[in-house]
Amino acid sequence: MAATTKYLLVGGGVASVAAAKAIREMDFDGRVLLVTADPLMPYDRPPLSKGFLGNPEVTHDDVSSKFDHWYPDNKIELILGTRVTAIDRHSSTATLENGESIKYGALLLATGSRARTLPLKDSAVPVFTLRSFADATSIREAMAKAKSAVVVGTGFLGPEVAAQCVGKGIKTTLIGKAANIWDRFAGPELGEFLNGYYRAKGVNLLLNDALASIEPGQVTTASGAIAPADFIVLAIGAEPNVNLARESGLTISHDGGVLADLYLKTEDDDIYVAGDIAHFPDEAMGRPIRHEHHLNAQWQGAAAGANMAGAAKPYERVSYFFSDFLDLHMIQRGSIPASAKTKLLGDMASAEFIELYAEEDGVLKMGISISREEKKLDPISDKLEKLIETRTMLTAISLGDFE
Repeated sequence: MAATTKYLLVGGGVASVAAAKAIREMDFDGRVLLVTADPLMPYDRPPLSKGFLGNPEVTHDDVSSKFDHWYPDNKIELILGTRVTAIDRHSSTATLENGESIKYGALLLATGSRARTLPLKDSAVPVFTLRSFADATSIREAMAKAKSAVVVGTGFLGPEVAAQCVGKGIKTTLIGKAANIWDRFAGPELGEFLNGYYRAKGVNLLLNDALASIEPGQVTTASGAIAPADFIVLAIGAEPNVNLARESGLTISHDGGVLADLYLKTEDDDIYVAGDIAHFPDEAMGRPIRHEHHLNAQWQGAAAGANMAGAAKPYERVSYFFSDFLDLHMIQRGSIPASAKTKLLGDMASAEFIELYAEEDGVLKMGISISREEKKLDPISDKLEKLIETRTMLTAISLGDFE
């Protein structure tokens, strides 16, 4: 006979934890069961590519989403190290890899993403990706013994890892197919600033290039450049884990997410989504979208959990991303438009600035701010959120708005 739960949360990331918290704020008695394939108690991923890599004293406890006692204190039951292999929507039943079944009242799919990789066989150098605590631990162990490292990928993750490596005195090469760091998110001027900043800090940048081959102790790129490598980290993007949703018959969007409405509810009234896999109508951006950010997952998890418990409130947050790299801090609010107009506020040369991105019609859609002082960024983030929410015109925004 199948076990029964009022709320079933699939995935062990911050989205499920936030959903559990939101449910408990509205319903303290309904059974909440969280199932995750990860063998560890839920933890936050952003620290794994930042301070965790550079500090061997940081442990799982330091990155845990909640203290262990929070779960029993709030009657949240956990099943760790176990994958959900199937969902039968007709009987509202989930099947676990051990053959057990769980009948649910409301289900949250928060299965996150997996790291993209390359078809490498018998590599002469250890190759890592970074998604889990175990991944980060392996990279940190490699860093402790390495004199050189190669990081492939110039999105957000690759530069963060490269910054940690060079900060430990490791001869570091960062390889990217584009002309600039953050090419998918930043304009050319900001990209050139980042290129120069990384080079000034000692990172060997090989841009407009790609990993071609791996030999003992080194790699060769498509352009013929050779870089020393005691280990390699692939940071070439992520793919949403939607197989479970797809096999259950839920609609998958063009960008690989699970189609949901403003309430983060799928076409099945009993199934909600949150985090990396959620493709939803983003009111702030004015289009359906999928975000792969920690705070988006946390906020969506909270919204989905509340709606599972009967709140019926739309999700309307402005996307938020943050990064720490080298000696700089960054926040990003919103998402870059398909065809962006940009405006720079502040002094890029001093690494204290805001870059704004607007649609062709001039309406602000995204802002990125970089500073040497992290505390400066919170009020800038709050202001960017309000400007985006109120559809402010780019021409109407000045540096004085942030002072």
